[in-house]
Amino acid sequence: MRRLRIAWGWERSVANSRIWDFAMFDPIGYQQVHETVQAKRKAGEAFLARVEGVFRDKLKEAGITAKVESRIKRLYSIHKKLQRQRIAVEQVYDLFAMRVITQSVQDCYAVLGIIHNLWRPVPGRIKDFIAMRARISTSHFTPP
Repeated sequence: MRRLRIAWGWERSVANSRIWDFAMFDPIGYQQVHETVQAKRKAGEAFLARVEGVFRDKLKEAGITAKVESRIKRLYSIHKKLQRQRIAVEQVYDLFAMRVITQSVQDCYAVLGIIHNLWRPVPGRIKDFIAMRARISTSHFTPP
């Protein structure tokens, strides 16, 4: 447990320093990303709470035990993605995201099936890394 807490604290410290560096070295870019995220934050948090509730109900119906987390992408990560992909903030698919941690590979695929039954996947955005990193990544169209 202690190691996890130290690692988490270190990661948070690195993330905070990246945000600070971003604000200091590209204040205009930082302001643009910050304003866009802030404008969407309240609606995004409500959206995540609603979607997470629907999803948790479906997990319970299926008898799957999983840890469900939701988040709004960090400003520095958004900035790097905008630079790397040369896109606008509105084109960032994972501005709001959920992470589901299951107890088995079988549950992981079952959860993917539940997600695909609830929301239509974005074509080309399903990435199965189970063999390498025990992870599946997918993006979906969801109702507003």
